Amino acid sequence: FSRLVKQPGWLSHGCEIPCADNYRYKDWKKLSSGGPLKEITCTNPDGTTANVVVTAGIPLRHHIRDHEPTMVEDYPSFEMWAQNLGATPTEAAIFSNLRDPQEIWDFILGLLNKAGFLQFQPWIARDVQHFLQSFSLPLGEEYDAIHVRRGDKLAFEARDEVRQFWRKKGHTDEEDLPTDYIPFVHYLSQLDGPETCQRNDEGVLQVIKHNVYIATDDPIEVQMEIAALPNHIDRYTILWNECHQLQFFFNPTDAKAFHLNGDGEEGFDEGHEEEAESDSCSERYRRNIASIADMIILSKARTFIGEYNSNWGRVIRTMRLRLNGMNE
Repeated sequence: FSRLVKQPGWLSHGCEIPCADNYRYKDWKKLSSGGPLKEITCTNPDGTTANVVVTAGIPLRHHIRDHEPTMVEDYPSFEMWAQNLGATPTEAAIFSNLRDPQEIWDFILGLLNKAGFLQFQPWIARDVQHFLQSFSLPLGEEYDAIHVRRGDKLAFEARDEVRQFWRKKGHTDEEDLPTDYIPFVHYLSQLDGPETCQRNDEGVLQVIKHNVYIATDDPIEVQMEIAALPNHIDRYTILWNECHQLQFFFNPTDAKAFHLNGDGEEGFDEGHEEEAESDSCSERYRRNIASIADMIILSKARTFIGEYNSNWGRVIRTMRLRLNGMNE
C-alpha cells in the first residue's frame, strides 16, 4: 500500500514495519481474517519484540461499531485532539460539542482531508496526471459522477439490494428477476423531475447541460443500457426529464470490465486461468493507475451518486467530505 500512498511520519512515528523478517503480507492477512481483533507478540529484525494488533476492514468495522458509544464519549481532550489534526479554534470547539457518532466520524474525516492525510506517492501522482490527459471528460468544467459497482459484488454484498429493488417493482420470484443488478436507469432517477425545470419568459423549458462521468466495472453493459435510453441526441448524449441534457463519459480503458485483483477481490475466476497466467506487475500497475484516476474524478465531482456497498465507493465518500466554511 505504501507504494501507492505516502504514509505520514506522525502516524507510524517513523517506525519500520514490525517483524518484517517473520511476517509477510499473506501472514498478516491470515491473522486478520474473521473474529475479534488479535494482538500478537513477534520479534523485529533488531531482536526487539513488538506487540501488534492485526485487523482488516470487516473485523475493524465490527470492532468500531461494538465500541462506538465509548469511543465517542465526551472527553476533555477532544478539543486538543482536533487541534492536533489541524483544526482551527472554532472547528475544535464545534467538534468538542458533537454528540452524534456519525457526525463525529464525518468531522474527523473532514479534518483529515483538510490536512492532506491521503497523498499519493510522486510517481503515482505523475502517472495518474498523465493518464487523466487522455480522458475526453472536460475536467476544467463542472461535472457529475456515478459509480456503478457490479461484478463480484452482485453475488454476495449487493444481492439483497437487488432483490429488494425488483420486489418493489413487483418481481417476487428471486430466481427469475429481469436482471441480476439494479438497472442504470434507476441511478438517473436521482435527478430532479421536469417539475423543477426552469422556463423562459415565453414558457419554453431551459435545457441544463450536464457532463456525467461513469465509473464502473461493467462498462459494456452500462453502455448498452445507455443506448436503450430514450431521447438520444447522439450516442452518449440524451435529454432526460425534459430539461436535463446528459452527456456520458467513461474511462478510456473501458473496453472491458476489470477489478484491481482480476475478476474480483479473490483474484481471477475459474475458467480465466489464461488471464491469470498472463497477468503481470505492469498490468496490475496499469489497473491501479486507471482506478486511482477514477477515484480522483469522482472525489472532485459536483454531485456523486455512489455505491456504498462497495469498499471503493465508501472511500470516495470519505475523500469527498469537507468541513463547511466557519467564521473565526
